[in-house]
Amino acid sequence: MIALLAGVALAMSGAVSAESQAQGRPGEAGRSGVKLTIEGVGVTGWNQIFGAPARDLRFVGDLNFDVAGVFNPDGPALPIDQNTSPDALLASYAAPDVYLAFFGVPGAENTPNQNIPYADYPQILEHDSTMGPLPQLAENPFWFGKSSGAETRGLTVERWLTIEGEMRFTCLPNRRPTYSLRVSNAIPGGLYTVWGFYFDQGTGQLMPDYAFGGTSANTFVADIDGEIRGKRALNSCPQQVGPSERYVPVATFLVFHPDGRVNAAVGHTVATPPFIGPGMTATPQIMFPMPKGGF
Repeated sequence: MIALLAGVALAMSGAVSAESQAQGRPGEAGRSGVKLTIEGVGVTGWNQIFGAPARDLRFVGDLNFDVAGVFNPDGPALPIDQNTSPDALLASYAAPDVYLAFFGVPGAENTPNQNIPYADYPQILEHDSTMGPLPQLAENPFWFGKSSGAETRGLTVERWLTIEGEMRFTCLPNRRPTYSLRVSNAIPGGLYTVWGFYFDQGTGQLMPDYAFGGTSANTFVADIDGEIRGKRALNSCPQQVGPSERYVPVATFLVFHPDGRVNAAVGHTVATPPFIGPGMTATPQIMFPMPKGGF
């Protein structure tokens, strides 16, 4: 997703301290293995809150970029920045600079289905993949009527940022490594996936997003109270990946899908309609930054 950030990331990596500045609770290391709990931070973009960096991340510093946007009744959707009202409604948005830099897509402002509030974003309606808006479950009086399970009507930036949670890694000898997710104030009935980002110390690049726990297993659905609880297996513990930690985890993100679909092993697809991209059908809501000192 972000291979073109290599030069920026490499330049930043030399300026970022290698000292441990844990943004979660310290890990428990020893013969029993490693356990680490990371507190999440609500975001409106990739490491971004209201247009400003959310955290100083390991290796990439304050690198951040637009993802989410808000509804504009008088024109195109607007990015979320310091001038955005907390009462603004979340809406589909394709950041032009981001789409050009990451996907080579010029003129992202012309991408279809922009400036649609999440409650009205098209979902699959028929077996032939016809798409259109669905009523909220509570709005549909018909027992067998098609409905959207996610309660996104009136979803504001302020409500979006009330999300909170933690991710806990458990890496024990002779056992499969796992992570557990505990989240509150997610979108009730919302469909989410978890994606990880690693930094390749050999190339100085931030690597493409990685389905955390494998495809389908990285999927979570919030209950009617906006709670998410789950445990997933990993193919290896983050600190065990690669020789001498060549591949170092930077952060993981819990991503909301207003279209009610997930994208398997590919976080974003821009080659053919419908446009599956950040801010459109996949928007990070909470970030779990890795401690700078590692596990």
